[in-house]
Amino acid sequence: MDLKELFGSSLRQCRRAKGLTQAQLAEATELSLEMIGRLERGRTAPSFETIAALARALNVPAAVLFGAASTGIESERRELLDRINGLLAKTSDEDLRRVQRVLRALLGE
Repeated sequence: MDLKELFGSSLRQCRRAKGLTQAQLAEATELSLEMIGRLERGRTAPSFETIAALARALNVPAAVLFGAASTGIESERRELLDRINGLLAKTSDEDLRRVQRVLRALLGE
């Protein structure tokens, strides 16, 4: 996983852990919804200003957005989630919907 993908995966995890939608995060950071999506998919490298704005909005140290511990997720679990998120970031919307259905079935939702 390259640095952009790691950042995107960590950003997505932090956003979801805070219970925010991409739109809510975009509004809080004054970034476009499209930019948030590109960042989370690892398609765009953020500027220092963007990193700072995201860290403030999510109330986490900037290092957490690069995969540093302190999100409360154990290291082994975090690595597994990062690998899964990296794979998911590369899938199409249609495939993501299929994965979601499979996960819901596995979790009994």
